[in-house]
Amino acid sequence: MYCTILTQFSYLFSMSVAIATSWAIAVLFTFIFVKYTNMGLVGAWIAMAMDEIFRAGIVFARWTNKKWQGKRVVCEEVTVG
Repeated sequence: MYCTILTQFSYLFSMSVAIATSWAIAVLFTFIFVKYTNMGLVGAWIAMAMDEIFRAGIVFARWTNKKWQGKRVVCEEVTVG
């Protein structure tokens, strides 16, 4: 059985946050750390970790908001083969 939360364009929030934080945090801070602080690959990894931590904070804030609990869940049978 396959169940999903039925919301119109529910994927847009996740996709928008991923794209925005990837460019605003990961790419920007990778450039800053590599170019201006000479941290090299370590700076790139730190920037990626900053992106993941920031994104986790946004997802956690959305999770604790609990607006998603009022959405309707739709289940359907999936046959394989």
